[in-house]
Amino acid sequence: MSARTLAALAARLGPGGLVEEPEAGVWTVAGREPVAVAFPRSAAEVASVLEHARNAGWGVVPTGAGHELCEGREPARPVVVLSTRRMQEVTVYEPADLTMTAGAGLTLGDLEARVAGEGQWLPLDPPSATTRSLGGAVARGSAGPLSPMFGAPRDLVLGLTVVIGDGRVLRVGGRVVKNVAGYDLVRLIVGSRGTLGVITSVSLRLFPRPAVDRVLVSRAGDASDLVRPGRAVATARVLPASAQIVRSEISDGSALVVRVVGAPKQVDADCAVLTGATDGALQPVDEAEARVLLDAARDAGSTGDVRIEVSVRPADVAWALDLVRELREEPASASTAGGGFACCVLSGAVRAGWRVEAPGDEAREVELSGALSDARRRLEERGGTLTLVRAPGSVLREVGVYGLGCGVAPLMRELKKTFDPEAVLCPGRLGV
Repeated sequence: MSARTLAALAARLGPGGLVEEPEAGVWTVAGREPVAVAFPRSAAEVASVLEHARNAGWGVVPTGAGHELCEGREPARPVVVLSTRRMQEVTVYEPADLTMTAGAGLTLGDLEARVAGEGQWLPLDPPSATTRSLGGAVARGSAGPLSPMFGAPRDLVLGLTVVIGDGRVLRVGGRVVKNVAGYDLVRLIVGSRGTLGVITSVSLRLFPRPAVDRVLVSRAGDASDLVRPGRAVATARVLPASAQIVRSEISDGSALVVRVVGAPKQVDADCAVLTGATDGALQPVDEAEARVLLDAARDAGSTGDVRIEVSVRPADVAWALDLVRELREEPASASTAGGGFACCVLSGAVRAGWRVEAPGDEAREVELSGALSDARRRLEERGGTLTLVRAPGSVLREVGVYGLGCGVAPLMRELKKTFDPEAVLCPGRLGV
């Protein structure tokens, strides 16, 4: 049955459309090797992959460049990885309207190069932004440092083409900023992590590229010493493009990295306000250093054996950083090396990652599970959240990816049944 299904699928996708023996480790889904990797070229071919997988009893895990395959729980049944890599066509680009429609496999780096000649940009900067696919970034809902000023993916996406779990092709939203009122399916699909449908194309709003892009920095040995100037930036009378407290593998100590964009006079005035608000703690850096700092702010906390995403009120940033430090120094972790962390002082979002020594040690994993569960409880008591993006399998099973309180789990189950009644897409990723 499996061989016949793969042969039929390979014939449907054509040359290069199916790899039946993918290289070990490259396309691994949360610890499980896939049956095959499919590379469809259209929404119709995506629907065909889903149909063949349903008939064979396999799951399907969508991806663009493969960045998020390590996330979540190991699938309980065989899976096919579906990559949108061959869907990179820019079908509509209207520079005068600041809009674009492109295939989900187009990388953000290639998109940036395409619009740069028109003096435009897409201010979407998730970790590993240049190599991340457009569809993957949208499906993940990845919000980078620029989101407080420009919005998260759900604020930048105007419309989508998506193939839902039962094979239907939906076109939701549109190609213009003003759209028809009704159920906002765009915001539902964005951030659903491939569990409701496979995004095949995306319509976006673009922005004029700022005339000036300046970075200010304040350094300290300990991140806690940067909370006060960070709060001063967050409560100043001007809004910077981004403001992150960062510690990464490439940084010496911690840094408060503040980005200011706009017209020359506006940037000069805003920088003067922010420098004054921090009593001179912030200082400008040259272009080369600015690029290194911005890359660190974008990528810190996005690698490691354990990865978490924390959200708190901006006023609770100091407390959240202490909690993250406790987790990274937890004896069960025994290593603060790896990933680092990034904390947005404007929104209260914290991302952290670290390596775990002696993986597979059952006693350590029980200890780590207890520490993460306790951290989630403490966060929820203060109105925050903790998402466990990556962890050893036993820890993920015990702690869960999300804290599904307040009646959220039943709603997620009903949405899953509506869009993917046979649970073909990303089996087990939601944990409900």
